[in-house]
Amino acid sequence: APELGDALVSYASREGVTVFMALFAAVSALMRLVSGQEDVVLGVTVAGRAEVATDDLIGYMINPLAIRIDHGGRPRFHTLVQQVRTVLLEAYAHQEMRFEMLVSELQPERDQGLTPLFQVMVNQQVIPLRVEDFDAGGGLVASAAKARGVGMAEAQCHYDVSFNFAQLQGRIDVTTGAPMAPLVEVGLEWRETLFEDDTM
Repeated sequence: APELGDALVSYASREGVTVFMALFAAVSALMRLVSGQEDVVLGVTVAGRAEVATDDLIGYMINPLAIRIDHGGRPRFHTLVQQVRTVLLEAYAHQEMRFEMLVSELQPERDQGLTPLFQVMVNQQVIPLRVEDFDAGGGLVASAAKARGVGMAEAQCHYDVSFNFAQLQGRIDVTTGAPMAPLVEVGLEWRETLFEDDTM
């Protein structure tokens, strides 16, 4: 609902974090609840083009980052959000470290069929849209969603669970013409060999 997206954007602004950081904290709290573990490691992806020398290169350069969040002492959500902000910014500052190199350095126990270090991925995507892509209430028109691939799942999930968040920018108030907060769409993918559809 557009109202929930507006509330999320307002909350993130008050906390001094991005919308994605607030969403990442919520996923981390959910994984803490589901797993019962105080240490939660989630994956995020970066473009892998932090260096100027890679700007002109063509090809797939996405680099996963392993983000470890400490839930020890059951922190309040405000505290958790601030921890997520700090950890994500530190990870982004070292994103040139390739995931394969990190795995080789840490040498974690490997389980065939599982991604090392984390099994839950949290993705973000910012999608610029046109005014005509939204209805009078600020919601996304179905045809626009289909044309731009919003909320469409991949044919195969590469992780146990993937949370896919899309921020749809370009909304305006139809009565005043004023810009509105981005609309947030949520997609969920899971490995069908591990989970039943009716339990997700």
